[in-house]
Amino acid sequence: MSKLIHALRLRIKQQVNTRKPSEWLNSLRLDLAKKLKDQTVEDSNIQSLTALKPCLDSNSPNGLIAQCKDLETDIKAPYLSLESRSSDGLNKRSIKLRHKNLETVYFKAWKLGPREAVA
Repeated sequence: MSKLIHALRLRIKQQVNTRKPSEWLNSLRLDLAKKLKDQTVEDSNIQSLTALKPCLDSNSPNGLIAQCKDLETDIKAPYLSLESRSSDGLNKRSIKLRHKNLETVYFKAWKLGPREAVA
């Protein structure tokens, strides 16, 4: 995947440096932003939004700008998930909390004994 991202970045750079950039330049930026978003690195969303910014600020066809805005909205949307196991092993996590684009997440857990859990 990194070769494809590198190739897209290179093609965008070539287009920006020409006197008359191609009408497909923002389409390339949208493709790059989608590929960056799918990466599993910590700053993938930041990289994706950075790649999208010129597309959002341009006067491309409305359909393309709408696709860029949709991807931006998807990246910025809040996300919260909670996974739990019915039983867990010794020193193993039994609850996994994931979140994105939330300023604060409050979570409390209490230890219960077998009698308290049944009641």
